[in-house]
Amino acid sequence: MALLQSLGDGTFAANVIALTGNEPVDVLLADTSDDGVPDIMLANAGSGTVSFFSFMGGLGGEVEYGTMNVASPMGLSFGQYNQNTDAVEDVFAFGGSAFAALPGDGQGISDAPVGGTIGTDLRRAVGGDLGGSSAGDAAVADFAEGGIYVLLGDGDPVGFTAQDFYATGAGAIDVAAGDVTGDGDVDLAVANSGDDSVTVLEKTS
Repeated sequence: MALLQSLGDGTFAANVIALTGNEPVDVLLADTSDDGVPDIMLANAGSGTVSFFSFMGGLGGEVEYGTMNVASPMGLSFGQYNQNTDAVEDVFAFGGSAFAALPGDGQGISDAPVGGTIGTDLRRAVGGDLGGSSAGDAAVADFAEGGIYVLLGDGDPVGFTAQDFYATGAGAIDVAAGDVTGDGDVDLAVANSGDDSVTVLEKTS
């Protein structure tokens, strides 16, 4: 991993290099240590782990966490999954046909993830309040099935209340969330690499 620190004028300091697990494929910034500063997490597809780095006055050493049944994590997202502490964000890892939630514990992320199986070939993911309940939700692209799964959290550390699939296009590989239509609701945009297209899913309720 390379960290380029902003100098505040559009330029960056020389990179700080830190070793991670094998084959890192995705990076996520989220405050899971509850210190007001984003932590750095990487999905390591080759070693089946998530690397965690804190940053408070300097880059801390790596802590590597297992991802339970996600043998090769491809995407990370964050949200208030279990809602046990309002200020601490939790991390979702996705890969293959499985997902795992690693709750933030105020020090980093928990080494006791919970999760389950869904889909076929999960890739990139995004977290946020997709259902309007303030619980941690997630949307994840499924490359093989050509669409996304939307997982609605219920604030409980045992799972999601709903797992809905939306077909988008061949080779769905990435998903982003935002209010595309300007109506105050979170919409989803999906990149479909198999048919060179983008799909926008507008939230309707």
